[in-house]
Amino acid sequence: MTLSQPQRRHILTIADALLVCETRKTVAALRRQFVNAPDVSNMAGCLCISPWTAQDLPQPLGAFLGRWAIQQAERAGVPHVIYVNLDASLAAKHKDTRHLEGVDWHYDPVESTKRKPRSKHGLCCLACTVAVGTILVTFDLRLYLRAATVRRINRRSAARRIPSGSHASQVWRHVK
Repeated sequence: MTLSQPQRRHILTIADALLVCETRKTVAALRRQFVNAPDVSNMAGCLCISPWTAQDLPQPLGAFLGRWAIQQAERAGVPHVIYVNLDASLAAKHKDTRHLEGVDWHYDPVESTKRKPRSKHGLCCLACTVAVGTILVTFDLRLYLRAATVRRINRRSAARRIPSGSHASQVWRHVK
């Protein structure tokens, strides 16, 4: 991916700030991490007017993380055994949260019992982690959207259709 010098500088600034910021990661909070930071509108504009799409990033990032994990395992002398784990995680949100597309009521297997199923309001993510020996990296992370949530989003935006499907079919698309 080719970036101009200002874009590269803004992306590196944002990445550095994400690593050191201990509060909520808003653009304003990220900017406060630096003495001579660029204007907050420049940082936000860099993310909004970018030459890449969300689909452009996972493949090169995953390839980089895979190579990095293998290199770290080789340095540590760990056997070359690679484990891939697919896991669904639930990030709880306040029940009044309404403006994030993926927030909905999801079945909570941790707090549910056989007689009393429980639901939790939040975001459900499908995480793909790769372990090479003792080196573990999060290879990919995607939102899991319930069928009702996909229908609601697709009704609002005809130009940007989201494919629907069961939990298993979303996991399968994640593996591809």
